[in-house]
Parts: sequence; structure tokens; C-alpha cells
Amino acid sequence: MKKIFISFALLICIYSNCFAHKEWVHQYMVQEAYKMLQNQVGINTNIFEPTQFGINSSGANFYGDGNFQNDDPWITTQPIVTGAWWEDNQDIVWGYKTFLVYPTSGDASVCHFWMADNGDYQQTYLSAPPWSFNAYNAYDKAQKLLFPGTNNNKEIIINHSGSINVPVGIGQWTIKHNVSEWKITYNDIFDLYQDNFTIEEYQTTTGWHNITWTINNNIIGVSGKDLALQILGRVAHLLGDMSVPAHTHGVAHPCPVGYGDYYELDLGNSL
Repeated sequence: MKKIFISFALLICIYSNCFAHKEWVHQYMVQEAYKMLQNQVGINTNIFEPTQFGINSSGANFYGDGNFQNDDPWITTQPIVTGAWWEDNQDIVWGYKTFLVYPTSGDASVCHFWMADNGDYQQTYLSAPPWSFNAYNAYDKAQKLLFPGTNNNKEIIINHSGSINVPVGIGQWTIKHNVSEWKITYNDIFDLYQDNFTIEEYQTTTGWHNITWTINNNIIGVSGKDLALQILGRVAHLLGDMSVPAHTHGVAHPCPVGYGDYYELDLGNSL
């Protein structure tokens, strides 16, 4: 019985070490950033509220994604901390997917690295056996999220379910399309916050479709403000990653046991 208990305890320690760079850490970082800003210069509550950072009325932090509806991260009253969480799970710029589905393109977090000495937009070569490939870097991604209008007007993917009425012919007839994702463009995150953005494409079961007629942006069902705040949380995640030496030297450090990173393990008090 004693051996079983010791083995179980060791297993917990090993796996807890692996999570030093995961979603909970990024949520904690943005929550602490809010508290620091509040203590040092104050907070304009017309712009930022504690709940947006996942801080409840008693000042306690919220962690995890358990309150999302049908795994739709854009429906939430906690957009900033939600964005910080989901940045590790969904890539809304280039659409990187999980290794299990696209083994040659990496997962959502492969664009969280940056070989800073090689230039701002140089792709990062990553090797995490048995995969190796070049990926867009974290600095490039942050720029495209904050200022897509000055980065070749890069489209941003909003994976939120909805519907759209598509005109048919030259009359007043329309047909309803069920939408799973939208592609939007905006000049910068400040314009997006003010609801100034354009829907360029939408995805149905038959693929992506271009918008060729005038459309009300409110059709998405999420305000530009909420989109901007969640994207702000995603950028905060990227900044957190870019503070880790492994990330700025292109050293992949995924979660499997035995494949950790000394810097983050040391910060997690496991070395």
C-alpha cells in the first residue's frame, strides 16, 4: 500500500511539473497584471472590469474553461482571461491545428516561439520528435492580432457558430446559411473595440464563402468590444510566452513527461 501511495504521489509531481507553461499560468499572469495596474495607477472601470480578467467580486481568481458554452470561447463575460486560456488551444491567425489531426503543421501553440536574433518576422524552426517544421513566430502573431491593417490586412478567424441570410439573385429573396466560423479584418484593435471591423468570409459545411454584399457586422452575435478584449488576452498570452528563454530561442517544450524545460521547471520549484 505504501508503494502504491508513493508511486501515485510521484506521478502527481511529475505531471504537475509539466503544466508550468500551460493555460492556468497565463490566466494568473493577466489577473496579476490587472491587480498591479489597479494598485499603481488605478483602473477605468468603463474600460476594464475585474470579471473580464476572471476576478470575482470577492477578489478571487478564476481558472480553467469549465464555464464556456459548447466550447465556444467567444460567448463569455470573462473575455480577457478566456483569450489567455484559448490561445494555447485555437490559432485564430493561421489556423494551426492539433498534431493528431495535422501532424505536419503543428498545433495551436507552435506559433508561440520567436528566434528574436533572426529578425521580427523570421519563421521559427521547431523540432519536437517525431515532428519538425517551420512555424510563424509569436512576435509576428502579436502584430497581426493588434494591427492587422498594417500587416497585409490579415484576416482573423472567429470560431463562433451563427447564421447568415445570403441574397439570392437580384430580388429580395435570401437563404439562411448556418455558419461555424467567420473571417474578419480590422485596422487595429482600437478600431475593433469600437465595432469597426469587416466580415470577409464565413464557413459552412461546404467550405469558406466570400462576402460580396453589404452586411451588418452585428450578425456575428459578438460585439467588436468583446472580440477586442479576448484578442487582448491572447496577446497577453503571447507576451508571457515571449518572456520564457525557451520560447525566444525556438526550443519546443511540450508537456509529455521527461520533455520539460529547465527554466519553467525551476520556476515551478521542481528542480
